[in-house]
Amino acid sequence: MLVYTNGFWPGFNERTNGVHWGFFEYILERVFDCTIQLTGSLADADILLESFIGSSVLNDKAWKYSMFFSGEAHEVPFAQSYTFCMGARDSGINFISCPLYLVYDYCKPFSYPSQITDVPPKGTCSIISSGIGTRCSLLDTLVEHGIEIDNAGRYKNNIGYTIPGSYSDPPILDFQKNYKLVLAFENAELDDYITEKILNPFRAGTIPIYFGSKQISNYFNPKRFVQVSSIDETVNELQRLLSDPSYWLEKVNEPIFLRSTEERMDDIIQMIKKNVKVCGRGDM
Repeated sequence: MLVYTNGFWPGFNERTNGVHWGFFEYILERVFDCTIQLTGSLADADILLESFIGSSVLNDKAWKYSMFFSGEAHEVPFAQSYTFCMGARDSGINFISCPLYLVYDYCKPFSYPSQITDVPPKGTCSIISSGIGTRCSLLDTLVEHGIEIDNAGRYKNNIGYTIPGSYSDPPILDFQKNYKLVLAFENAELDDYITEKILNPFRAGTIPIYFGSKQISNYFNPKRFVQVSSIDETVNELQRLLSDPSYWLEKVNEPIFLRSTEERMDDIIQMIKKNVKVCGRGDM
């Protein structure tokens, strides 16, 4: 079967971006039990795979199947017109939850550190680019309550330079692994909007301080990270982790995942098969 992609970012089709076509190729080959290939010909394509950049081509032809993906917090335009929608924001009956971190973890596989024995020398850091949203006011509030934070992004940078790279590029992980705590603050607090921000500290062998989806503990072991709750509770937990090496080592050596990325992908595959049957758009 042939897939036409539309509305994606540079490097998606070429598999050079941290979130790329390979994830969907694997999913669709498992769903339809056949070879899946990309095509640049809209006329020849059986399946449309769209995202949110630019104009939709959903109504340009009669597709055998159509799917929309956004791991961001965007509203899905005319969501019910697709066979199914995957991503972070619930779009209705044809919605299949697929947090962005799953795609990222599949596309940029990593061997997560285990049996960590050394406590990093530095305290808390952040890499936040824009000065917009709750995450920035939350960072400021932590500082007001006595948590010193090295800011390596563009927002309130206080280390003299910004960390280059994107996703889990080596400069990001090399910077984070020097810190006991890393702020992992999402751009929005929504549904299953869970990005690479929490994975990077795990990959760096340190402890994420997470703000974002309330569903986060359905995906990751809550003993392995700090989920921001009330400011007083959060500050007390951070201060303990910063001052008690034994407690930090205990927490950082907890298992990370409740279920593996592969198991989560199997769930998605089964949900798509069920959704395609319900819609009556395929003989599965």
